[in-house]
Amino acid sequence: MWESGFRWFKDWYFPEGGLEGGQKLQANKPMDERHNCERIDATVKELTDFLDKNKDLLEKDIGKSAKQRAFKILNSLGIKTK
Repeated sequence: MWESGFRWFKDWYFPEGGLEGGQKLQANKPMDERHNCERIDATVKELTDFLDKNKDLLEKDIGKSAKQRAFKILNSLGIKTK
């Protein structure tokens, strides 16, 4: 979705008396270049914070795919990763 230009994501879940039904993912594209830049800046901060705060988890099997996706997005934005 990121590669298709979507820059804002939200998970929705509306329980109907229990846990039936799945989560819904909402994704939006920016209205203009200013909004695009704001969303990119927010995403870079969120991903770098995530990578910094979860180093132990990201080295385990459960976190490796999340780490790879974060690096892929950051690299696509020209942000150098280790």
